[in-house]
Amino acid sequence: MQNRILIVSFLILSAIWMYLLVFRSNQNAIEDKKELPQDLTNILPESFLTSGAGTPSLLLPDEIHAENPSNTLPLKTKHIPILPGRISPVNELSPADIEALKVAQEKIDNFEKENVEARKNFILSQINNPNLATETRELYRLRLCQSFRDGKSFAEKNDFSMAETSFLQMLSDSSSTPIMKGIALKYLANCARELSNPEKYFDYLQQLGELQSKEDLTAIGLEKNTNFFKWIKDQRRYYQAMNDFQKRSVILLYLVEEKKMAQEKAQKYFDWKINQIREDLKCRSKITN
Repeated sequence: MQNRILIVSFLILSAIWMYLLVFRSNQNAIEDKKELPQDLTNILPESFLTSGAGTPSLLLPDEIHAENPSNTLPLKTKHIPILPGRISPVNELSPADIEALKVAQEKIDNFEKENVEARKNFILSQINNPNLATETRELYRLRLCQSFRDGKSFAEKNDFSMAETSFLQMLSDSSSTPIMKGIALKYLANCARELSNPEKYFDYLQQLGELQSKEDLTAIGLEKNTNFFKWIKDQRRYYQAMNDFQKRSVILLYLVEEKKMAQEKAQKYFDWKINQIREDLKCRSKITN
């Protein structure tokens, strides 16, 4: 009799669990049908945004949350957990009781699989919906990109080394669109900055500039032009001249002879550029945490 009561209790809890799953599914559907976030976060070098280079700000998608459906409920084949208030272990269940528990568990598992599959199909329908803006469809596409979801999760935990690995996978994935590659490169530049690796930082942004000069990235705020590519190459030259006297002299000579600056003004301009670069390379996580 005691076991029968426990079986009934478990089935009641299973029914409650399935109700909660239905409620969660309905809530997810409501959220998915809303317009995806349009306010996107900027990670371009601040000095570029204030330099008058003429390129729109570099944007990042915001609040793209990874789906994390719960795992299947643990199933005891011989014992079930002690219920609240009980002080003695539960006796072993009969074969019929165990079978009833298995059937209940399978129903819960199947319901969760159907829920996840339905959500995935809805996202695919949004990706292929020609009536949606390109930006919105690309944001939906990111929800199905596991490497993006992993990378964003690692970045939010300040594990920028693992985040970089994930975004590199996203960048090299043959299924990634140009917009997805642009997003990956922006995150990669941020990872390199947080890992205090200036050479990688400039390399990722230079790749982004090359991509922008060839592809239409207006969905992430980048018009097709070469402005940013030229600018980041110039910034890299100044960075490399910071501790190289010969490269520094070449730049100063160029400013004096080609740009017709006085020697003193050329030196001040050089120092100003270096200060800009140092600000761009500061780790944002160390500033805010």
